[in-house]
Amino acid sequence: MSLPPDFHSLHPESQAFLKYLSEESASRQEEITPELAREAALATTLESDGRLDFEYQGERREYIVPSPHDSAGIPVWVYIPSTVAPHPAIFVYFHGGGFTVGNRVTHDTCCKMVATESKCVMVNVDYRLAPEHKLPAPMDDGIAAVRWAMDNKALIGGSPSSKVGIGGDSAGGRIASSVAHDVTGLAFQILVYTCVDATYPFPSSQLFAEGYGLTMASMLWYAKQFTKDESDRSDPRLSTIKRPRFGHLPPTLFVVASHDPIRDDSAAYASKLSEAGVKNETLYLEGVVHTFFRLPGFFKENCQKAYKKVAQFIQENAQ
Repeated sequence: MSLPPDFHSLHPESQAFLKYLSEESASRQEEITPELAREAALATTLESDGRLDFEYQGERREYIVPSPHDSAGIPVWVYIPSTVAPHPAIFVYFHGGGFTVGNRVTHDTCCKMVATESKCVMVNVDYRLAPEHKLPAPMDDGIAAVRWAMDNKALIGGSPSSKVGIGGDSAGGRIASSVAHDVTGLAFQILVYTCVDATYPFPSSQLFAEGYGLTMASMLWYAKQFTKDESDRSDPRLSTIKRPRFGHLPPTLFVVASHDPIRDDSAAYASKLSEAGVKNETLYLEGVVHTFFRLPGFFKENCQKAYKKVAQFIQENAQ
């Protein structure tokens, strides 16, 4: 991967991360198989974890969520940190990875740190991946996982009065933004660098198309994995900005990286929510690139900022 022309103006953490990618990535993502892409995502997680001084204090339980769409069910990890509050919020989280890579493991440390900071119960959902399972499989799994969490608050470490919210990064944010339209009773949603229009119409998709980690070519590669045909990219379940109504959505936090090809999606979606009277806030991180949220070993300062803001937003809307 080549470095961008404004490389030296980026946050030092972004510079170090992009250097790592340029040294470690012999092949462009769109040139490799999904299996190799999954291995690369896990390797980046392990490298990040190795740079981090953090020891989780609390429980991590495994459950299998029953699903009408998959007889094997949906595996989840539930985190109950030692810091957990009385009647804690329950935060159902969907990992990123273009619906193709990533799993509970790639986002394990991220979830442990967010749960600890937020004093909440956190549910890390291992939804089905493409290309083996194309749309709408991730959204179906998301709905099933959220409804299960709502129906089993006490079982998973909350209480009957616990409020439930959802969120995710990148593709996981897409799942959350879709589920929020289809499941009522949510206390909040947290959308971390989330694409809301899979036709990629916004200027940032071209402005940051190459050199910032996530590329336009890799986004199109992902789209081929998770869609059956081109028309799927305009499906409102995937491109949630095309949904007809927004006024019923819960308070929303957008976490945005400045140098990200899907940066402008957040502003466009925030505008839709504001027009509909939905409370929303944005945390904008200058000089930061896509993927940072799940890699606290690479992005210590920026993850600390983001995790603290997430915790504050959860406490304001669900405690």
